[in-house]
This record gives sequence, structure tokens and C-alpha cells, in this order.
Amino acid sequence: GTDSPASAAANPGVTGTAATTGALTGPLVFQLTGDQGSQVFNFSTGTSGTQIQNAINLQTSSTGVSAAFNAATGALVFTAADYGSNGTIGVQTITDSNNFAAGLTATNAAGQDIAGNINGYSAMGQGNTLSINTPSLAMSATVANGSNTAFSFNITGGGAVFQLGPDVQA
Repeated sequence: GTDSPASAAANPGVTGTAATTGALTGPLVFQLTGDQGSQVFNFSTGTSGTQIQNAINLQTSSTGVSAAFNAATGALVFTAADYGSNGTIGVQTITDSNNFAAGLTATNAAGQDIAGNINGYSAMGQGNTLSINTPSLAMSATVANGSNTAFSFNITGGGAVFQLGPDVQA
């Protein structure tokens, strides 16, 4: 059978301008929440974007969120470690002397589970895994992490022939 194109699962991203001049001009305190938990980060005047990135990445296992700082643009990009609807990010500013909150593209973001059809049936998506279980087909396929393009594939062969009686019918 053939499936119709499936869209790959995405992990959400939130961008915030953390330090356009290379260092914070005042204190910045925010709570970062992901699917693994929350952490409050407290940064003082003079903290660089790279230092903020490193502090967040040290807590990725407890929040489920990582960060990447782009020195050229001053943008700090938060990315959920998990894919699909399990990947979430929330940023709540507590003390903001740098207009950090004004530079956020969103304060909350959630990923989208993969979606698609296999053999004309709507398949279930969880994160980046697409699965189906029908009387004629049971399968699951996992899309590579980071994929965000539509794809299609063919299923050929497989299955079984059962005989229910003394005579084999061709």
C-alpha cells in the first residue's frame, strides 16, 4: 500500500533578544519551563549571551529546553529537546531591565505531532513517530530528529495467507 505525505513533527522554538550589545545592561530574571520541569534563571548586569546560553544548557536535563546564542544578532533561541506535542517551552520574565520580554517571539510554544495517512487510514502520531494498527497492517515509523519536510513511502510485500479448510484455493 501507499501512504499520503506525512508532515514531520516539530519541536518548538522561542526567540528572545537577550543581549544586543554582547552583555546585559541590567538584571534579568526569568522562569524557563519545558516538558521536564521549570528553572528560574537569575543573571546580573554584564552577563553575556553566551553565558546565558551555557547556564540554560546546564539545566536542559531538568527543563527539557536548550538554548543557542547568536552573537551577530543578539538573539537567544530556546529549543525543546522533545518532539511533537510533548515538546513545550514557556518563558516568564520576573525582572527585566533589558526589554527581554519585548523581544520574545512568544512566551509559550508547543510542538506538533507528526500526521499522515497509511493505506488510506489516518495514522496516529506521537512526537516524530507515526503508527497504525489495522486488521491488514500494523506498523510504526520514526522520522529522523529535526526533519520538517513532507515525505511518502510505499509498502510492498509482507502479510500472510491463512488456510481455513482442507483445500487450498488459488
